[in-house]
Amino acid sequence: QLEEDKKQLEEDKETSTNRTEIAKREEDIKEREQEIQRREEQITREQQQLNRDREEIARDERGIQERRTTDTTATQTTTSLATTDAVVTEKGLFLKVQEGSENETGRIILYNFKDDKQEASTQNISVKQRTVLVYSNVLLVVAEPAGSGASYLMLIDPKALTVTKQSQEEIFKGSILATQGSGIYAVVKRGTSYFAGKFDGALAMTARSQQEVIPNTPILISGSYLYVQARNGEILRLQVTDLASRDSASVP
Repeated sequence: QLEEDKKQLEEDKETSTNRTEIAKREEDIKEREQEIQRREEQITREQQQLNRDREEIARDERGIQERRTTDTTATQTTTSLATTDAVVTEKGLFLKVQEGSENETGRIILYNFKDDKQEASTQNISVKQRTVLVYSNVLLVVAEPAGSGASYLMLIDPKALTVTKQSQEEIFKGSILATQGSGIYAVVKRGTSYFAGKFDGALAMTARSQQEVIPNTPILISGSYLYVQARNGEILRLQVTDLASRDSASVP
């Protein structure tokens, strides 16, 4: 109807001399066009909201289905565990410390909890402390090869309990170990001096602090910095990438 009225108005403009009536009709058509536009915009908004509601309902339904699947799996798992003897982990790694040893030394053993027996053990090395870290699916320790009198970083296969890699750099036997990403941090021994050292996954030293540290220093990593204690009592803040010193603070 609107298009017909607009067409008729254009025809009447050519023949009518009543400008007032023409102006009123033009204003009426303009208002009707604006109303149609408002309705179309409202319909578009309602359609968009309807689409959003449908998407939300679909997400809710997927969430409900996922929860049902999870609940079913959990129920099946619980039932399975309740009907088997393997409720407890059958095997685990255990650090067996040498009795009466002045220093903390020991062997890593693979113990079968179900059969109550030892299945494997590290050979010809002595783990120098009780810190054993998991690094890239292998064990990271400070250990001493038999008869060497020196300690090194070692990577140990957790199943065979054999040494897969050993550092060339000597490590303080009581060194704290820390890791961030692929970086390994420990106290390096050079004669009678000690430094903070960084190692890669092959246990090659990639960086070393310029200042000496006390051998028993804590090794703390916070963000992009590594904190250690220098021989003079200062706490050193080192960049984790290259162990370059950034600043230090005297601590009484």
